[in-house]
Amino acid sequence: MTKTATKIANHLSEQEPVLKAFQGSHIRLAREILMGGGNETTDDEPDWQKLLSWASVFSQSDLDEHVELALIASISALLTASTEPEMARQAAIFILESCSNTPTVKLAQDRGIVKPLAGPSRLPTLIRLYQRRFQHFIFDDFEGSVLPVTHFQERIWDALGREMDAALSAPTSAGKSFILIRWLAQSLLSSEPNAIYAYVVPSRALIGQISRNISKMLLDHGIRPRIVTLPSLFQESQARQTILVMTQERVERLLSVNSSISMKTIIIDEAHKLGEGPRGVILQRVIDDVLARSGDCRVVLAAPHAENADVLLPREVSLDTVQDSCIITDSRPTVLQNLIWVTPIPRRPARWNISLIKEQKIGDLGEIQLEGRPTGKKKRLAALAYQLGGDHGGNIVFTNGPAEAENVALLISGHLESSLNPEMVDAEVADLVKLVKDSVHSLYPLGKTLPYGIGIHYGDMPEICRREQERLFDEGKLSFLVCTSTLLEGVNLPCRNLFVWGPRQGRGRPMTEHEFWNLAGRAGRWGREFAGNIFCIDVMNENQWPNGAPYSRHARKVTHSGSKLFDNIKEFRNFSRSEDPAGASREKRYFEQILGELIGAHLDGRNISSIGWAHLGTEEQIKEIQDIVESTVGKITAPPELVKRHRGINPILISEFFDYLQSLPPQQAEEYMPMSPDMPDAMHVLSNNLHLIDEYLGGEFGNGAQRNLKAKITIDWIRGLPLGRIISERIKYLETQKTIRIPNEIRTVIKLINDNARYLIPKYLSCYSDCISHWFADIGRDDLAIEVGEIQDMLESGVAERTMIALISLGLSRTAAVEVAGHIPSSELSVDEVIAWLKGRQLETYSISPVIIREIDTALKTADFI
Repeated sequence: MTKTATKIANHLSEQEPVLKAFQGSHIRLAREILMGGGNETTDDEPDWQKLLSWASVFSQSDLDEHVELALIASISALLTASTEPEMARQAAIFILESCSNTPTVKLAQDRGIVKPLAGPSRLPTLIRLYQRRFQHFIFDDFEGSVLPVTHFQERIWDALGREMDAALSAPTSAGKSFILIRWLAQSLLSSEPNAIYAYVVPSRALIGQISRNISKMLLDHGIRPRIVTLPSLFQESQARQTILVMTQERVERLLSVNSSISMKTIIIDEAHKLGEGPRGVILQRVIDDVLARSGDCRVVLAAPHAENADVLLPREVSLDTVQDSCIITDSRPTVLQNLIWVTPIPRRPARWNISLIKEQKIGDLGEIQLEGRPTGKKKRLAALAYQLGGDHGGNIVFTNGPAEAENVALLISGHLESSLNPEMVDAEVADLVKLVKDSVHSLYPLGKTLPYGIGIHYGDMPEICRREQERLFDEGKLSFLVCTSTLLEGVNLPCRNLFVWGPRQGRGRPMTEHEFWNLAGRAGRWGREFAGNIFCIDVMNENQWPNGAPYSRHARKVTHSGSKLFDNIKEFRNFSRSEDPAGASREKRYFEQILGELIGAHLDGRNISSIGWAHLGTEEQIKEIQDIVESTVGKITAPPELVKRHRGINPILISEFFDYLQSLPPQQAEEYMPMSPDMPDAMHVLSNNLHLIDEYLGGEFGNGAQRNLKAKITIDWIRGLPLGRIISERIKYLETQKTIRIPNEIRTVIKLINDNARYLIPKYLSCYSDCISHWFADIGRDDLAIEVGEIQDMLESGVAERTMIALISLGLSRTAAVEVAGHIPSSELSVDEVIAWLKGRQLETYSISPVIIREIDTALKTADFI
């Protein structure tokens, strides 16, 4: 049937009257969506009987472009049909069911556009409807029921049931995460009582989201695995299933100190990041390490729409033996997306033309006159977003950096000043405003924009602020979210309208086509909106869009970071032979990660060919790399366990530092003690540690003043000082030195914490501490060795007190943990004791922010998973 339908659909799609009918329907729909019901004329209304008959054929085709036409006609009928509306809408429902688009059908029923079928007279229709609906389904073992899904989701489910590696690829909003989490939950029913699963995410921001999604899925079904988000919280158990939800760096750290961990399955979210620089190397290293420990571990990789998803598979043998069903790709649309260009009209700077685009221009949707004749990109972006999306909500405005995000958000709020009624501000938004002013700074721009329903979202901001904004936006209590490229890190935050103007990914780097479409995938909330709008502004301006104006989505070509080595073997050889390995490592972080990976594999007794990307090279290239590795191993004098544990640092540098320590007089041992947060002179000690790290281990912590600043902020951070106090002290100091812009300094402090206290310092200080511990043991100073503690998790989470760590382990943000710990008399409570304390208190009596209380309530609901 599908092949026949495809042939007929191909014939129809070549007929000009057919294409014009669908284009007219699409324009009509886009105008309806933009005008919010303002399309009252019927003179351009399609012949619904013909259009929907054609759409029914397109819905059965196996070509994406045909399915999209069926989606356009169906949604247009639901929203715009005024002649024979009952017939048109019921036909649209059948077509959507044919496309397995049940969420959109339910949306139409929830909004009263169509009525659910009922009654004896409609029984035959109802039977046909359910026959269509259950063409694609999965069995829900929890409830013993059948769950309708898309064809793509059904294929994923079937593949996961066959105990093979799987590479999954589809655009954002295709439902990959939903199926993966549901499958993970159901697989626990039949797994061993001590089975370990890993769900690897690309950013810290996603850890909480995925953990909550898994907990929600399991909460009502009596399954209580342990969900672990920090390596230090992992406890080996023979009677408790465990799910690790971590970044690749955290998983690597856990593996480095727990040699007995063997996993049943590892799921890699946003797997295309295997090809993105040093972090891609770390991700591949984690996969290789897991497979080296347990060859029967399942690897499941999920990525955005890719043309060569097979490259993601971790084992060469998989490419030869795995069935096609385990390389599952799909590009069928589940949500209708309107690509809309907004272009300035020549010599009329306040007037802009709005056009609907698909491969080529379909038609004009109208013009817009900007109020107040704004000048400059930021003012115009704010004005366009306000005028095109302000009445509807669900708007994401993309900007190229935190400062620009704050400026644009403030400009949008300026358009709303006259309409703001303080008494009408949502109570939960008002709670967040107070929290921002109390816990960050009274002049933080977010506190100014939130009352207008405008959020600001970027990486270097407090986790509790980012997390609460995501919730408020998702619930419709914020109308705008002005964001940066942080949103590309897999944060599941769909919207109704997305506004993009000259997008960049990182400082000064134009966003590639695939990055743009990954971002654009957020437009359209499946089951919550009938369509998403992507507003691309000033697309004919080559300075703003140097990679060209966006026309249509194409599959990306994915790679492995390690495979890039094959084109740079000569340079890599020079790197390994450098007379200044510290300087070379600072210049070539990619080579540093690769060398650490290759040397670590060699020391583990593994051949280079066992590394996940090695099969992409020739035998000659592999031999050349093997020669470089063997030559380098001869220079390594440090204990192998040191080198293997710190594969992200040049092994030659580790050896040089180890040799330096061995040359020191034993009586100087105490001068080299690593920082501990309870040291009275911790800042001075850490600054000295960083100086030695820069000199011997390839760190980049700057001159003396810069090291002192980073050390002070890090010590304040790990000792649990409230973020607002750290910021205020820094601003107070700077105000004595120069004129400052407070919003800039707030961002600078948070960035220093995220880049240094939470990432670089833990990475290097851990290696420094391990080297020192070995030296202490060698010179007989066991009394000092036992004083060297593991502080990586403490630094990353920003707390050292046992009670605070217990609160963090519940899933609380640092802001919440610091606030609550201030009301708990004991600093040494365990997780169970903290839970008991929280459950036995009326937290409102402590004047704790309602935002934090809501976070605690959410955490306590999932306390059984700790």
